[in-house]
Amino acid sequence: MTSSSPLGDRVWCLLCNDHVRFVSIHHATQFADVSRRSIYRYIEAGKIQFFKLARTGQYRVCSGCLLSQGKPADD
Repeated sequence: MTSSSPLGDRVWCLLCNDHVRFVSIHHATQFADVSRRSIYRYIEAGKIQFFKLARTGQYRVCSGCLLSQGKPADD
């Protein structure tokens, strides 16, 4: 038996102040139409909320934060 949440797979983002979907780096690049490096730059600059999965070490980034970034001019 699995418990379901009314929010589904959404997680609270401190930067967006909302429950949003967190996506993989691969999906984030497609979603925001930017390079992997841009996603990591956003992470390093603290512009997007992220977390790292314990077992795999993969990152998940906030889709709401990605939308608020817009496409950089140099990408």
